[in-house]
Amino acid sequence: MDLPKAQLAPPVFAFSALKLILYTWQIETLAAVGKGMPTACLAPNGSGKSSTVLTALILWFLSEFPTGRVIVTSGSWAQLKSQLFDSLKRFQHHPLFRGWDFQESAIKTPQGGFAIGLSVDDAYKMEGHHRRDDSPVLIAIDEAKAIADPVFEAIGKCTPTYQIIVSSAGPSAGKLYRIFTSESAFWFRRRVTYRECPHLSENQRLIDIELYPQGENSTFYRNKWESEFASDAGETLIPLDAIRDCIANPPEWQPGIISAGCDFAAGGGDSCVLAIANGNRLEVADSWRAYNPKKSAGRFTELFRRHGLQSDQVAGDAGGLGVGFIYDLQENGYFIKEVHNGSAAENPEHYSSRGAEMWDQFGILVQNRRVILPKDEALIGEFSNRRRDYDGKGRVAVESKRDMKACGLSSPDLADAVILACMTGWGGLPQNLNPRVHAQALAAMEQINRRMERERSPFYASHVNFDFLR
Repeated sequence: MDLPKAQLAPPVFAFSALKLILYTWQIETLAAVGKGMPTACLAPNGSGKSSTVLTALILWFLSEFPTGRVIVTSGSWAQLKSQLFDSLKRFQHHPLFRGWDFQESAIKTPQGGFAIGLSVDDAYKMEGHHRRDDSPVLIAIDEAKAIADPVFEAIGKCTPTYQIIVSSAGPSAGKLYRIFTSESAFWFRRRVTYRECPHLSENQRLIDIELYPQGENSTFYRNKWESEFASDAGETLIPLDAIRDCIANPPEWQPGIISAGCDFAAGGGDSCVLAIANGNRLEVADSWRAYNPKKSAGRFTELFRRHGLQSDQVAGDAGGLGVGFIYDLQENGYFIKEVHNGSAAENPEHYSSRGAEMWDQFGILVQNRRVILPKDEALIGEFSNRRRDYDGKGRVAVESKRDMKACGLSSPDLADAVILACMTGWGGLPQNLNPRVHAQALAAMEQINRRMERERSPFYASHVNFDFLR
């Protein structure tokens, strides 16, 4: 293949024209693309894959080839708009790009060249992009771990001049995994760890070490910080071995907060479930299938009274059918806590939703053997069947119930209710999710208080950031 003249231009362009300070791995990645080699880069979230590497590459390409075409896609439409194209817009007033039209998800040059973001929802949109003598083609794929194989197959039918794939690590399956394994001979590959990205939060890395019982050897840690593919194919939010180990070797009962979780259903093969957590001991109080929501709301009400539950002790899934159930329960005198699984997570940088966050953090409790689980095979199956997923920003997500049913799996109604009961009560407390770090924080605060008494300092505890406790 005849390569364009500016084979090593990307890093030089990025350094001089854009005044970017690049890490060595970013320079090496850009240089490999500039040489015409199909290039794949695996790096942690927030390392600068989109905001630096892809941004510099796209601006270089359209500057060098004003009639060229850039086709860029990502695991989600939001990823393209909120990260990559917003990063490109930072340079819209740069003198080199005078006359360029920077749009929400596209850039156009006065000579007819363009960069356009395409959704991966329809794989056929990725076909038909071929290089021409008067118009070379750059294909860029962001967060490739979230892109299905059919999209890659469509891209494979194109004939690009340059090609780059960037992503954080994901499951040990799919096209991205094969690029770094069985198809590695056909690609320039660069795997980046946190050590090569000194701007990443060291505090967050230490938190992640504390969260999981295997510490730096946990699948989560090595996947996120070492850019290693998940050894369990990244499919299991709560590993089956960890569940059975937790049941076989339960912790001591720690009585305390009593909380309940409700999962609502009305037909379709799904079940209504009430689960109760008494401290760290969890149980399924009742489950049933019914088509009449009002009758089921009455049954929930009777169960609340039987178990002595007050409104503030009960949480319910307020999504979908849950809205009607919550209204019916209010008519019966119970104003329960409404939980929206699809709402923003408390830690939105790492989780796509509150539901994904609760499932993953409950999994931490199970792996640490911090909870007493009921010996219920149906519940065990629901815990272990739900797969880990990722959104377009590389954040942890949960497999949708629609996808589970498409694979012949039932809706995890029992598991949802148990997790809701635990994580809105005892399991949601920082000292229970992460006891060692909590103890360290208490010790640190005790030292601060002693110093305050000795020095009579105007220091106030409210100035301390306790985010790391979670």
